[in-house]
Amino acid sequence: MWFADLRDLDGVGDPRGDLLDLLSVGEHERRRALALPADRDRFTVGVAMIRWCAGMHLGRAPGRVRVERRCSCGRPHGKPAIPGTGLHLSLSHSEDAVVLAATTRAPIGVDVERMEARDTTGLASVALHASERCLSPRDFYRYWCRKEAVLKATGAGLRVPPAEVVVSSPRESARLRGYRGRGEDWALVDLASPEGYAAALCMLAPGPVEVVSDTAGGLRAALAGSS
Repeated sequence: MWFADLRDLDGVGDPRGDLLDLLSVGEHERRRALALPADRDRFTVGVAMIRWCAGMHLGRAPGRVRVERRCSCGRPHGKPAIPGTGLHLSLSHSEDAVVLAATTRAPIGVDVERMEARDTTGLASVALHASERCLSPRDFYRYWCRKEAVLKATGAGLRVPPAEVVVSSPRESARLRGYRGRGEDWALVDLASPEGYAAALCMLAPGPVEVVSDTAGGLRAALAGSS
């Protein structure tokens, strides 16, 4: 698993500079369609992380890694995949944080969220199951990351209402209690994350999960030389 902080990459592997060489023609089109510079930077760093990670696994240069994205709508913006490799990937970003998780064991999903000081009452009323109790915005973001990680791992996305994903209390270790009315023996863990962020990972296989992580400190040089 890799965490990148866009602020730490400035002046080293500039997400607006040399990393652009790693984007395919279609990815350049997607990047140009993003209106905000920050969104373009997050997208570019995410693509670089995927190709760098897959390149390490396959023993090839990042620029030679072919990435596929399939969505039920037919557009190429779904979950990233490296065909024929057995490598499962999941990417998430929020504000300055970009997170990539990878494994060969089973499908995975990862989510990171910037925890904002905002009224989450309305969101909680839609996203939480009747058995889940939210006492603060921090509680809500912890719930949301866990649920989103599960939905990303299954590939369902928000086609499945978050309230149908039941997880443990934010004050307890992460655990999946139910998915669409049935029990599933899937691993769910909270991830260590930068201050002010919440993050979680789900793997569609029984636990435990050993999370080996690297932060931007270890990623910085690799991205800078990845082109």
